This record gives sequence, structure tokens and C-alpha cells, in this order.
Amino acid sequence: MNIVTVTDKSVMDEICEYKNMLKDGDILIAGFGTTGDFNYISEVTGKTGELKKYVGLSQEKNIVMIAATVSRLLGKYYNTAIIISNGNILGVSDQTHKTHSELTLGNNLKIYETAVGKLGILIGEDIFFPECATALALGGADRLIYISDKRYTKESDVMLKAAAIFCGLNITAVFVDFTIEYANRGTRNIIEADDLLIFENSPKKNDIYLKNRREIIYGNILINRRV
Repeated sequence: MNIVTVTDKSVMDEICEYKNMLKDGDILIAGFGTTGDFNYISEVTGKTGELKKYVGLSQEKNIVMIAATVSRLLGKYYNTAIIISNGNILGVSDQTHKTHSELTLGNNLKIYETAVGKLGILIGEDIFFPECATALALGGADRLIYISDKRYTKESDVMLKAAAIFCGLNITAVFVDFTIEYANRGTRNIIEADDLLIFENSPKKNDIYLKNRREIIYGNILINRRV
């Protein structure tokens, strides 16, 4: 299985037209800015056909596609990832946390069961809230996919490395200018700034921290009051 990441729209257009960069069973991650904005109403009424194009690509090549986009519904904007597996739309994940953005937030973290494993999706500022990655790991994700609408920063690198360690999962992170793959112990497998990146990956879990969690500790936090 290969992971194919794209951070340039012209490359994404070429992939959709020629399809010769994809193999059966691949995961294709299209970063923000590569797929265009997405209007739910326009797609449903047939005024635009972006979604239909990606569904067809996924079905023809028998791949899992994760398309990052700014979606719009009833005047509200979301940072969204659309997950398509073998021609079937499994669902959409919206960014769930923010600090200074005007985006509307989603209310659910989601795991998608696919032919290449259970994929947990993190978007944008979600990575700065560690409970998001932990929740997906505890929910049974086999790997984490992180997509950012921002450029790579040292702060995001620290958070992603930490998440890979305490979740014990590989994390593929696609920024608007960068792709990084973190192994389940926090080491970097891939660091690449190219518009197109293709690499083979067969991740393994390292659940030493998750399986040794003592939930009773979290449910019985003591508060000592000053008298």
C-alpha cells in the first residue's frame, strides 16, 4: 500500500486526468487548496461536480481518498475532509477545535473503517488539543491522518510527534507546503516539501501508553481547598 499526498492543485488535476500515479489499495490525501472549495447545495443539485469526480476516481482506481476542502452550507464555512473509499462516500469530518478562526466547528471526531484499516481524521487546530488524538486512538484507529490549512511550524511538529508517541500510531501530516510521516514512536519516516509525495507504508501500533492508562485516576481527581 502506498500513501500519495498532494499539496498543489495542478498536480491534483493531473492525477484526476491521467490516474497513472495511483495503484489499487492506495491512500490519496489531497491537501487544502488542491480540490477547490465545496458547496453542499451546489453539489447536490448538480451545479458543480467536484465530488462526483473524486468518487469516480476512487472507484476506478480502488483507492481511499481523503480530500481536504473549505466546505460551505447555509452561509457557514467549515474546514472539512471528505472520505471516499472505493467509490463510496464514507462521510465528512470537520475541524472540531479552534482558537482564532471564524470557521464553524464540527461536533464529532470520526473514525472511518476502510479496506486499508481504520483511519482517524484530525484537521487544523485539532492537533493542539491532545484529547482529540487520544480519543481517536482509544476509539480503535489504526492510523491518524492530519490535514492542515496552514504551513508547517515547529509547534505543530512538536504536537504531532507527541501524539504519535502517546497514541502509539503512525501519523501522516499534510500541510499546505509539507508532508511529514511520524512513526508510532515519534520518529520521522518522511520529511518532504514536494507537491507530490508517494511512499510505501505498513504501520504497526505501539499501545504501551494507552493500554496502561488507569481510568480510575481521572474519575477521582481530588481538589484540595485552601482554608
